[in-house]
Amino acid sequence: MMKMIKLLPLWEKINNLLPIKQGEFITFLIESSCKFNFYYGIDSYANYLIAIETVEEPHQIKLNSVSFDTFSYKRSDIGWFTVFVLKNKSLISVFDKLCEDLFYSVQEVHDENSLNVLLQNRIKSWRNLLATGGTEILTEIQIQGLLAELVVFESLLKNKIQCLDVAKSWLGPSKDEKDFKFKDFSIEVKSILPDADAVTISSLDQLSAYEDLYLYIVEFLKSPLVASDTINLPVMVEKILIQLNVDPVAKNIFELKLLESGYSANEKYTGYNYYLNKIENFLVDDSFPKLTSKNVPVGILAANYKLSIDLIRGIK
Repeated sequence: MMKMIKLLPLWEKINNLLPIKQGEFITFLIESSCKFNFYYGIDSYANYLIAIETVEEPHQIKLNSVSFDTFSYKRSDIGWFTVFVLKNKSLISVFDKLCEDLFYSVQEVHDENSLNVLLQNRIKSWRNLLATGGTEILTEIQIQGLLAELVVFESLLKNKIQCLDVAKSWLGPSKDEKDFKFKDFSIEVKSILPDADAVTISSLDQLSAYEDLYLYIVEFLKSPLVASDTINLPVMVEKILIQLNVDPVAKNIFELKLLESGYSANEKYTGYNYYLNKIENFLVDDSFPKLTSKNVPVGILAANYKLSIDLIRGIK
């Protein structure tokens, strides 16, 4: 079973153990059964950090961020460290979640080349996730879209699909062509209000798939106030987190993807409340009206179109 950690309590425990010399840092090993030792620590400026140990010198990681830093460090005894340092402590909750995710991911890597690829890919996403610091909130359209995906996420959990499978399948935050992608089927999610007559299909690939594809339409009614039967982003996030408590790895993946979607805890989201009117799902088979790269004329490379809701309801 994959080892679980909570980094924030470990950092807080060493908060006063600053290195004596300026520019130095101290680290503490986290017990791990993986190939690469993982450390937490603090530097002389009281910045929290993590370090991953390798035998060979790690690849150089290019970074331009005011929020965090990364560098390679040659150990005096043996091997190297790849070090990640948080320079803006107001982002500690985000950094904590990112480092936990990295710890879980490193446990599944078995050679240094794969580790270097993993670290390079993580840096690309970290740079964006730590850029805003969670100070901005999503637009109303983005709120409705994310809320619809969370409604479908919870419905998949209720259908007894394993927590980890649902968390891994959720691709909406990464702007993938499909919002959920499992081994045997995919799901595209659209949110609407009652007066909507169409949903927008943003590409020729969105309704194209080799496996079974389902289009979920989640219809909301706006509510001016919070009520016992309304939902908002904080409510849905909390409901899902409670269900994911049985699987800490799935919970961590879910929280990381929430950050990737642009969502972080903010009381402003309690001002966007909705009634869940209904959820509909449609199998996107050969008879379903759609444009794909296979059925458009040669020369058309991209398309964005509107799909009639009344029509697809009639053919269900």
